[in-house]
Amino acid sequence: MTIEQGLPNATAVGFLSLQRKDVTVGGVRVLIDFGTSLQLPLMKLDGTGQGTYQLPIPNAAALLGARVVQQAFVGDAG
Repeated sequence: MTIEQGLPNATAVGFLSLQRKDVTVGGVRVLIDFGTSLQLPLMKLDGTGQGTYQLPIPNAAALLGARVVQQAFVGDAG
């Protein structure tokens, strides 16, 4: 999962969810369902505002056809 166009050296956090949702919270469009989500570790973006989570996908037949929604949030001190 790659985060792009963030602020240089900002802190970001990614989420994976089994369900899509479309709500606005405090002026931020949220596309994941926090009730079915998994929070990834905080990440410091590089000097170009990019960062990548390495997410291994197990070789499991139960995952065939599964859909996962992902979204990341980047802190903006300004």
